[in-house]
Amino acid sequence: MSVGENSMLHLIPAMALLVSAAPARPFHIDDIIPGESAESDCFVAYWRTSAKPGKDSEIPNIFEIVGNRGFIKIDSQVFALPLLEARATPGAPADYGAADTPMVEESHVMTRIEKEPDGNTYHLKGTLKITHNGQRQTVSVKGEDFCYSGG
Repeated sequence: MSVGENSMLHLIPAMALLVSAAPARPFHIDDIIPGESAESDCFVAYWRTSAKPGKDSEIPNIFEIVGNRGFIKIDSQVFALPLLEARATPGAPADYGAADTPMVEESHVMTRIEKEPDGNTYHLKGTLKITHNGQRQTVSVKGEDFCYSGG
């Protein structure tokens, strides 16, 4: 066997690895069906800016925050994501996730406040940057931050 043939034999396994390595598959962010996240009197809910109300006149959420957990549904699986660090102030944007879960970076501004005797609603507008299995998507969202005070 000549030197050139021997070198070629070492390249064949490496080339096979390159051919078999498939690119990461894009993921799909699903609507969260009521009951798939936690129930609470205080929550934050985000939906796509392009979302339209469904049959029940509700706009489907894609990310919900209850307490120190964020909920997202990707490829039909619901993930309960921990808050990565304490918020500087209540209602401030935050990041959610862990090494073995999707990561969600929440960024928003408050667009308006509805003051009600039973709790104020803060209307939000911003983006969610979602990273899952090495892929990243940025979604424009609107949302509401609400806490029912029972008044």
